[in-house]
Amino acid sequence: MKPSLVATLLFSFSINCYAEVLTQNIPAGASLTCNAQIRKTDENRPLVVVLNGTGRYSMANDDELPPNIAYLLSDRKISVLTIDKPGISWKDSKIVVDEKQYNQHTQKDLVRCLVNALKWTSMQKGIDKKIYFVGHSEGAQIAVRTYESMLNSNSELAKQVVMLVLSGSPMQSWKTIIEKQLGDNKKEELWRALKNSDNNTIKGIGGVPVAYWRDIFSTEPLADTFKKIARLSPSASFQFFHGLEDENVSVKAVQQLEKWNVAQVIGKKSSLKMSARYYLADHKLNLAAMNDSIMLLLGYMRE
Repeated sequence: MKPSLVATLLFSFSINCYAEVLTQNIPAGASLTCNAQIRKTDENRPLVVVLNGTGRYSMANDDELPPNIAYLLSDRKISVLTIDKPGISWKDSKIVVDEKQYNQHTQKDLVRCLVNALKWTSMQKGIDKKIYFVGHSEGAQIAVRTYESMLNSNSELAKQVVMLVLSGSPMQSWKTIIEKQLGDNKKEELWRALKNSDNNTIKGIGGVPVAYWRDIFSTEPLADTFKKIARLSPSASFQFFHGLEDENVSVKAVQQLEKWNVAQVIGKKSSLKMSARYYLADHKLNLAAMNDSIMLLLGYMRE
């Protein structure tokens, strides 16, 4: 049996596979900025926007790239755009955190940052106009809400989005999600920290500051965002990858969206171009999912 693409990658990936790295400090809202990075390989490769989940890390660190993206990058099939959260930077191979900036950011700021980063990227030479999003967990939310923002503003960039590859997608409200994820003691600790504006405690629970929690609790569930997007006649397709044993976010919520979409298609109502794949895996998925996402991306890029 041949080894999987990702399994082979684990032994062969070279971080020096790209020809050039571009960086830019990007406006993210109010007084906030974020750092964006473009890893360019050969000329006119498709752009893949990579968005990971919650936490304090820098996407300028190659180790943070998901294995499927690392494989495509190592094979010089794509160029990659990533962003860091406000207050995060990567210097001398170490993460540096400006707590004042980090403690102010919300998910809406991350969406604004990414929209502006895409505008900056569109002005760079040698990058194909087609855009692919690859988002996991929180990154899936940011990808979808960024696409919605561009659709609502009738941005030319929205027309360039071919596909959103979404894994471990948090479809429900964050309040529902933390009810599932946290035990009673942790939930009490979180609500107390939120009430007292205790950033140190709350970041220890979920990795994001009080401002982020307050904003996300007032934000609609992602499932509702998808239904709004359907009414905007999006040209991009949505490809879901989800673990059947995911204890972080509900697989049933993805299946419910899938069922809703089928009913919309049958009723000739506004719908999404979507497909879902399910795996015997947890929130992080598995090698089968990674391999399938590589083949999916390559298939679309050849069209």
